[in-house]
Amino acid sequence: MMKGSINVLAVDDRRENILALSSILERLDVTIVEALSGQEALALMLDQDFALVLLDVQMPGMDGFETARLMRGSERTKHVPIIFVTAISKEHKYVFEGYESGAVDYLFKPLDPDIVRSKVNVFTDLYKQKLLLSEKSEQLEDANRALKDAYRQIKHDLAAAGAIQHQLLPSHLPEHPEASFAWKYDPCEELAGDILNVLEFDDNRIGLYLLDVSGHGVQAALLSSALSNLLTSMPKAGSILCECGLETECVSVISPSEVAARLNDRFPMNVETGQYFTIHYGVLDLTEREYGYVSAGHPAPVVVPANGDIVVAAAEGPAIGWFTGDMRYIEQRLKLNRGDRVVIYSDGVVEAVGGKGEFGNSGLLRVLTETRSLDLDASLQSVIDAVRLLTGGVHQDDVSLVGFEIS
Repeated sequence: MMKGSINVLAVDDRRENILALSSILERLDVTIVEALSGQEALALMLDQDFALVLLDVQMPGMDGFETARLMRGSERTKHVPIIFVTAISKEHKYVFEGYESGAVDYLFKPLDPDIVRSKVNVFTDLYKQKLLLSEKSEQLEDANRALKDAYRQIKHDLAAAGAIQHQLLPSHLPEHPEASFAWKYDPCEELAGDILNVLEFDDNRIGLYLLDVSGHGVQAALLSSALSNLLTSMPKAGSILCECGLETECVSVISPSEVAARLNDRFPMNVETGQYFTIHYGVLDLTEREYGYVSAGHPAPVVVPANGDIVVAAAEGPAIGWFTGDMRYIEQRLKLNRGDRVVIYSDGVVEAVGGKGEFGNSGLLRVLTETRSLDLDASLQSVIDAVRLLTGGVHQDDVSLVGFEIS
């Protein structure tokens, strides 16, 4: 905030004239600084700021006109307003010369105190407003710098959190002579609400999940990461996916329907934010070539058979957290043959929208049909590429897929 009085420079070779001006202006909140020559005035203005210069025209040596022209030639003083104080003629040629040299106004002797105070008030008020604007501008610049620094920090933190979240994705896939696995993950933001994994319970049982937390950003990412830790941290005592022996070996795999029910008990919908999640969770039994799964509010999986038409499998059950109490989920089972594929995906795939409309189930089935001769990884990548082509690479939702093929 502006402190102290405002400096006004009075320039006159006669000190009694400066004293007269000071007496007239003593009621105003201004400090009169005196200069007895043009040279002294210019020197003072190099070190001090002034709201106004009251400049006598007739001075020996450097007169007021020359002083004003030199002020206008200096970057530091060219915008300081000048009022000429003169007893010379009011003829147009003299007045014009004053304005030409840089004056903004004239005071003619003998001075009228009310007019002097009124004119000085105008320019000092303008100066105060200028100082206030400058102060506000500096404050805005400081705030803007702080916001930019905060934004850079947030971007850095989000990138770091995104990198941590990526570490929750499968670092390696099970290698099994009876099946191959693949996954693709294309979040719409640095932090995603989708998360997936492939879990090896034992030599012949493989678990797969893909979950999608409602919303985007930090809140969705926190829940998806917490769920990933819960589902992936096995085998161990208290695992939600399997019962463990004394040596933390999985001795029995909990059914997908029971896993969904347990998740529903643990994660009721957040009443304040309305946050919930959908999940596809299944267990592949390679000995029986059978896949049992639940799709709790999640899109139905697609079966790409070695021979025959692609099939959209069944899917039943509400999203996790929608209903409380003794919620039961129906487990679906697929009997598979050699060469059959099962593809699980998030709704960001089929709900992707671009200039040609929605990708939809038709787009997904078309790409999976066209790429069934490719290996599974390449087929899933083709889906990602098709969605990116449609959206121009700007998704409104996370795009994720995971699948397996019976060898």
